[in-house]
Amino acid sequence: EATRTDRFMSFMLTAEVLHGLGLRSGTGPARFSLQKPGAAATEVTLAPVTAATYLRLMEPAFPGFVYALPRRATPLYLHRRGEDHYVTTVAHGRAVFVGYNLTLGGTSADARKLLRLAKRKRVRRVIVDVRLNPGGDNHTYVDLLRALRSQTVNRPGRLFVLISRSTFSAAQNFITELERKTRAVFVGETSGGSPNLYGDVATVDLPTAGVTVDIAGVYWQKSSAGDPRVAIEPRISVPLSSRAFFRNRDPVLAAALAYRDGR
Repeated sequence: EATRTDRFMSFMLTAEVLHGLGLRSGTGPARFSLQKPGAAATEVTLAPVTAATYLRLMEPAFPGFVYALPRRATPLYLHRRGEDHYVTTVAHGRAVFVGYNLTLGGTSADARKLLRLAKRKRVRRVIVDVRLNPGGDNHTYVDLLRALRSQTVNRPGRLFVLISRSTFSAAQNFITELERKTRAVFVGETSGGSPNLYGDVATVDLPTAGVTVDIAGVYWQKSSAGDPRVAIEPRISVPLSSRAFFRNRDPVLAAALAYRDGR
């Protein structure tokens, strides 16, 4: 079940989105009617909070992403979303699953475990999940990238990368390199960043306005110089679905496990 804070923040954000879409006037308190199947409706009124309060409630870092989701035991990528990266097996040991949620910290241990598991006879594919990865440091994924480029992993129909609108910044650089240097099949949503992008934000204070902003000042060219794309599109498109979320299902992972060449 969602925590009280999870529910509050979700409805507060919904009110702001409805205002932005022109579906309600003003940004003040909004009234919602909530009803569970077979139960009576409950009326609640929720007021917006300040940006500072939102950031405090949504700790840890990168508060705009999945840390605000309700805590659920399944599926795997949500259950272990608090871990920066991990390597395990799924589908009864037939697939190696790499959860890569943050592009920080060394990946040499992950790379070694990945290669060890991938050499097992029953393993048919390797799946790298960067759907929840908002970025970090490009220099930290070198060992993982090298493992994914190895002959053990980088074969047709064997390597799959799960991406989403939250795959951003250094994580975007990572998948761009995978696109160019491996035979990976991308599954999920359109990525959150472009193949070539600006990153490495610097914090700048604007004392007159009373705000602090982060400005990306380093250009990272991981694709060709003339690449006009604003994102990487998946070969297998699987839209984000609230129905799947509330039923504890992961259709993106299911699509990667079910994929066959030419289908």
